Amino acid sequence: MVIKTEDYTYELPRELIAQEPCQRRQDSRLLVLGRDGSIQHRRFEQLGDYLNSGDLLLLNDTKVLPVRLTGTDESGKVRDIVIVRELETGGCRILSKGRYTGSLRIGDDFHAEVSSGLTAVFYDGTGMLSGSTLSDKLWQTGQMPLPPYIERPSGGIDRERYQTVYARAAGSIAAPTAGLHFTEAILQGIRDKGVTIKPITLHVGIGTFRPITTDDLMAHKMDEEHFEIDAHLAQQIRQVKGRGNRIIVVGTTTTRAVEAYMAGRYRLTEEERINGVIRGATDIFITPGFAFKAADALLTNLHMPRSTTLVLACAFAGRGHILNAYREAVARGYRFLSYGDAMLII
Repeated sequence: MVIKTEDYTYELPRELIAQEPCQRRQDSRLLVLGRDGSIQHRRFEQLGDYLNSGDLLLLNDTKVLPVRLTGTDESGKVRDIVIVRELETGGCRILSKGRYTGSLRIGDDFHAEVSSGLTAVFYDGTGMLSGSTLSDKLWQTGQMPLPPYIERPSGGIDRERYQTVYARAAGSIAAPTAGLHFTEAILQGIRDKGVTIKPITLHVGIGTFRPITTDDLMAHKMDEEHFEIDAHLAQQIRQVKGRGNRIIVVGTTTTRAVEAYMAGRYRLTEEERINGVIRGATDIFITPGFAFKAADALLTNLHMPRSTTLVLACAFAGRGHILNAYREAVARGYRFLSYGDAMLII
């Protein structure tokens, strides 16, 4: 079956792409989309009005690393690189323009040896950096990896605001943006209603944001992303559903992780440990016709045309309902993409 990628697009005026976060996280707007296509316009701080005692709220506690680095190559040219992930063989996979091979001076005591613009090995005065030593250096030197549609340099505000208030597990190159709207007060208010909040971890990689370039949607291939999930989560989800409550999933990254887990669409990257955490990786691409086993409601942002995240939202709520809601969001001047407003699908 051929599904046309062009059917998953809409007109997004450039001026509606949010370039800065709201002054306060909770100031975001909230478009509430019913499964019948009905639309309500609220504020994010009213999210709790749609949650009930006994519901389970799942969110992604991954933490974004400041993996964007600027350095000077051997000819004096300034180059930017973004670290995608560490490689088991040593060094890191990177994103960069061109196919540069050579040394890149990033700081007085920090440089990289770059190969073909695809990989890099990092060094300081103590030798090669990896793991926690590289992470520490990134926090000292790096910038937050804002997406390219945010047309300004990363600044000090992004260290705080391009990160959820519950971020814990460092490993992402992009924020799970549906969670950026939460404050500690909003989370506590949700708990006070009797809603259980449970984290999972999916480290957001380049695959989540890579545009779909194929005409046939189903020909697109997702990159693997790594996750950590409590081995008892499946039982907990069944218990919540069994008593008539709902699973509210925060973000498409959380959705991909938990649905891959529930459907067995993942591979183990480590044996299950004594602490009961499953560590795995998934390249699941959620498209129309997917049978959701966990999510009963989805909190998400307003996504880019022709993106895998938009396709996931359409798979959950129906393409017609989603695109109609997006047209209304455009007409009402909602703020789109990473620093933009939120949508709750119930």
